[in-house]
Amino acid sequence: MSATVRPPFVTSPTPAMPAMSATMTTTTTTTTTTTTMTSAAAAAAAAAAARVGGVSLECGTVVRSAAVVITTGTFLRGRVYLGGEVRSAGRWDDGAAVGLARDIERAGFRLGRLKTGTPPRLDGRTIDFGAAGVERHEGDRPPRPFSYLNDAVRIAADAQPPVFLTHTNADTARAVRETMHECEHIDAGVNGPRYCPSLESKVARFVEKRRHRVWLEGEGLGSSVVYPNGLSMTMTPESQLRVLRTVPGLERAEMTQPGYGVEYDYVDPRELHRSLETRRVAGLFLAGQINGTTGYEEAAAQGVVAGVNAGRAALRAGPPLILERASSYIGVLLSDLTTNGVAEPYRMFTSRAEYRLSLRADNADVRLTRLGHEHGCVSEARLRRLRDTRARMDELSAGLARLRFPASTWLDAFQAAGVDGKRFISSSHSVVDAMHVMKQSSQLLDDGTFALILRKLADGYGSGAGEALTMAEVL
Repeated sequence: MSATVRPPFVTSPTPAMPAMSATMTTTTTTTTTTTTMTSAAAAAAAAAAARVGGVSLECGTVVRSAAVVITTGTFLRGRVYLGGEVRSAGRWDDGAAVGLARDIERAGFRLGRLKTGTPPRLDGRTIDFGAAGVERHEGDRPPRPFSYLNDAVRIAADAQPPVFLTHTNADTARAVRETMHECEHIDAGVNGPRYCPSLESKVARFVEKRRHRVWLEGEGLGSSVVYPNGLSMTMTPESQLRVLRTVPGLERAEMTQPGYGVEYDYVDPRELHRSLETRRVAGLFLAGQINGTTGYEEAAAQGVVAGVNAGRAALRAGPPLILERASSYIGVLLSDLTTNGVAEPYRMFTSRAEYRLSLRADNADVRLTRLGHEHGCVSEARLRRLRDTRARMDELSAGLARLRFPASTWLDAFQAAGVDGKRFISSSHSVVDAMHVMKQSSQLLDDGTFALILRKLADGYGSGAGEALTMAEVL
């Protein structure tokens, strides 16, 4: 990522561009209008006429494009903090995008300032994973794929690397307090992430807490580097090592890189449409931390939406992909950002969604596949698979609706599963009715218990009922 950019390239307006690749991502330049804004009306007119024309690289190369996506992460006028040292950077060994920030400012975008941090990286060969107080946690057995398009993952269950859980303690807190004067990042007057704060912030804010969790996570199957999730800190490397060695399992740990804090510019996301196209410059899209979110799933989700819509804009393929609050968590995120703006790095929580009971991982394909196909980002083969799945589900639902049991039978099955069924079953119910009652109850049954109840029902009935009840577990 380049530290500076050449003078901004683009016009207001720009002549029609030839169709190029679907998207182009850049973190080294952006676009501005050349109109002199002498009044609010003139500024509005210029903004309405502005259109992206491409990017101008630091080396002087101009890349023309009908759409541009900017995903600067923490690089936009970034400053890295390590102890008392402050340097212009977006990441430890990479320069900041200072010229880009100036270009965005000159285009009239409202900018703010946020901060985040990262923990030191550790040499896993120097960690005692068998030490007292260190817990081993295995992966799923068998591992389950995220996508319905896959029946299995490529890694065998036994080949999954474990993660380990350890905790800070009173010695850790004492070592942090003794080095707090080295942590300029904490007092920088800029809002940081509320939900994954630095270790210094946790020690300062939660004095009553005796310990904090630390997850030791390998960074790759072929790497010995370990990411100590929960130990983000910004004091000097020598002090970081002293803090680390108070944690069980890390008494002899060595760092491959110290932790540090980073402060960076972001664009007020109210400058965006829900398509993530900017309101000021047509064809210019922003995604990720530049919009005031964290750099995790929130950034990845925005990249998908901005990429799809930049491609559609460049190819003139029709209206943009807009995800609604009722149909997806991404829709909630984009609605919140573009309507409310942010005062701290935004994180997505289920509690932010009004329709969270119906926004589930097990129905994502039903909710979004058709919409994705309509906007050119889902294949015909994937749509056919959804249709087949949907037809099978409709068939099973119809069969289950016809399968009824008296209340006494339901109560026997509940009792056999170790559950008091009186609060759920008051009269004769079909399986579908019972599923609805139990799922909507204020005293929810977990899926495993519900499946056990269905199996208890199947034990006492013929093969037809047993097969239908087994299928209910699928639903």
